[in-house]
Amino acid sequence: MVLPLYPQYSCSTVGAVWDELARILARKRSIPGISFIRDYADNHDYINALANSVRASFAKHGEPDLLLLSYHGIPQRYADEGDDYPQRCRTTTRELASALEMAPEKVMMTFQSRFGREPWLMPYTDETLKMLGEKGVGHIQVMCPGFAADCQKNMTRACSPSKRFAAIRPKRDCRWRRWKRLPSKTVKSSSALAGKNTNIFRRLMLHRSISK
Repeated sequence: MVLPLYPQYSCSTVGAVWDELARILARKRSIPGISFIRDYADNHDYINALANSVRASFAKHGEPDLLLLSYHGIPQRYADEGDDYPQRCRTTTRELASALEMAPEKVMMTFQSRFGREPWLMPYTDETLKMLGEKGVGHIQVMCPGFAADCQKNMTRACSPSKRFAAIRPKRDCRWRRWKRLPSKTVKSSSALAGKNTNIFRRLMLHRSISK
């Protein structure tokens, strides 16, 4: 069984894993039976893990004016050529909002980490945060549900689009990053909880085995 640790399928991530697997197997005379999990964007346990992380932050920091879900971006060209990554991100966003019973207007989806000159999926996280700051939105909590584990680089890219944002190291037991927008506003951020993902993946594999 092969489980790429990317919740939402993209040719640039899950597709690349498939290509590498095919390259390795192409050298073998005998190949095993393979179960390949394409993604788990709407898996019940995955959505619940995200929802529990959000609820924990709301309990600690209060409910925000806006919950912003920042996904890693891909070039717009990939989507135009048939990559369904943006649809899978929308699926996760919709399912998470439903699990949290949040109004659609209080949950926003954006994309981060673009580079190069060609257009990437929009709206861009950094530009959106600047726009929200200019509009006076005072309490935003940012989550990166497209990552199976916390990563400081992703936190920085999601919430530090300019020098107006400065990171403060969180306590060891707190997965929510706390960010201060200078000179005033506060932004808090998190990625998908890594600690619970082991059980999620086990259930994914068990479900896949039973369904076969």
